Amino acid sequence: MAEPTTKTQEELEQDWTQPRRWMRHKMDVRVKIVTKRNGVATATYGQGTDISEGGMSAYISMEIGVGKTLEMELTLPYSQQPLKINAVIRNRRGFCYGMEFVNLAAPEREQILRTCKALSLVQ
Repeated sequence: MAEPTTKTQEELEQDWTQPRRWMRHKMDVRVKIVTKRNGVATATYGQGTDISEGGMSAYISMEIGVGKTLEMELTLPYSQQPLKINAVIRNRRGFCYGMEFVNLAAPEREQILRTCKALSLVQ
């Protein structure tokens, strides 16, 4: 069985430049990030900068490893309903993290799709 490999900084930066599966839409929202280590939850705040159907990017002032799962709480533009969703860190450049949404329930997915559609109309 092959051992998992860890990516070098150069490989992570190359991942950052790969083509996107979904169109990104610029936004500016406050994001609460909750990570867990040894059963202890730690919360910090960041700034979401863009979103797509499958994920988002955000500036977060803490060290989070690529592959780490976290919980996010945010209120999307044109919405009053706060979202609580899980994401996996897929890449990073400094403190700018690229995150993929995981295990989205239908209402959350629908809210993200509506937001992306609304943002595409105004950008």
